[in-house]
Amino acid sequence: TRAMPVSAAPEDRVVGSTAGLGAPASVFVWPPAGAATLEVQTDRAAEIVGASPAWVDARDAEPLSLVVEQAQLGLAPTVRFAHGARHARRRYFGIAPANRAVLLAAGRIDRLALAPRLEPMPPFEHVAAQTLAPVGQRPRVEMLVPDTARDHVPTQVWALPVGREVSFLSDGGSIGIVYAAPIGETGGAVTVTLDGGVVATGPLYAARGQLAFAAPSGEHHLHVDAPASVRLFVNRPVAHMPTFRRIAVYGVAPGRATHVQLVKRGATYVVGVVLYGRGVVHDEARLAVEIDGAARARGGRSSRARTALRRALAVAPSTLRDPVLLNTAVEPTWVSRPSFFTLEDDLAPGVHDVAIHVTGVGGPVFARIFGHGEEGGGATTAGPLAWDLGT
Repeated sequence: TRAMPVSAAPEDRVVGSTAGLGAPASVFVWPPAGAATLEVQTDRAAEIVGASPAWVDARDAEPLSLVVEQAQLGLAPTVRFAHGARHARRRYFGIAPANRAVLLAAGRIDRLALAPRLEPMPPFEHVAAQTLAPVGQRPRVEMLVPDTARDHVPTQVWALPVGREVSFLSDGGSIGIVYAAPIGETGGAVTVTLDGGVVATGPLYAARGQLAFAAPSGEHHLHVDAPASVRLFVNRPVAHMPTFRRIAVYGVAPGRATHVQLVKRGATYVVGVVLYGRGVVHDEARLAVEIDGAARARGGRSSRARTALRRALAVAPSTLRDPVLLNTAVEPTWVSRPSFFTLEDDLAPGVHDVAIHVTGVGGPVFARIFGHGEEGGGATTAGPLAWDLGT
């Protein structure tokens, strides 16, 4: 069991009694095939409410009508949770004890009165997105996007002004200067001066490239000369200059699923997907997700939550602003709002397959897939995640 993120209220009570109730706890129970009886034992007096979720994995993206639910599950709904958008609501069926008549005669069937409440949200935990590469693919697009991450990540770079000196601190090692010129505007050269001496130079044969040089630890003065149209970046923090992140996105083939394999080590694993593309995004555009081929492992166990193995998420695009392409001239024009889904603790630790499929979008589509999970056996985080993604 686990304590739910709610606390007991003075109004929580058994109808007809003045005794208060403690904080509730909940657990999912997954009986093995052929099980017929569920026994519950507690080490103290407790009020027990049971419900069975009316989830049908093959139709997770499209809630079933009440008539279809009754026909498929053979149960009459007695409990219904209506929350969130109508298309995302799930129904729950009440569970009655087999010895209800005995319990009723003994006065052990109670009615509960529970106070409505709004609980404070736990603080956000900031995490950096860790890229998940699709099976058998290389990045189709590498680009720099504006970044606002609180913590430093290895793929960050800082913009440099052309022809103007800036200061930065080095912890030693190799310093990299990334340059990007407009397509078709090659020519000229890039010259890097460090503390008054030229340390690297290169002709602009290509629109994209990188120059590297060594710098000892300490503060340094950097000056880079290049044509005015060239954009420059360095992999060391520069005060008062915009931060970018180098990201890789992968092609999503039309009409075919893109697969990612991840290793789940803890209780939960959160996966995020950001789509990029150029072309029309129709109102009915969807990102379809399927986990483990929608095949759920069977066996007797309990869990804190339940994973929807199939789902469809709306694609909400916005204009992609200020991207810097590093390896292609096919510039994406839109980026989707990030979509997230969680592999809950009902899925055992180990390797899991996640397949994504995009519909309702014209033109090339690319995906950035990332994840976050605990290395141990605990939940991912006590509070909600705030992803430091870059745009």
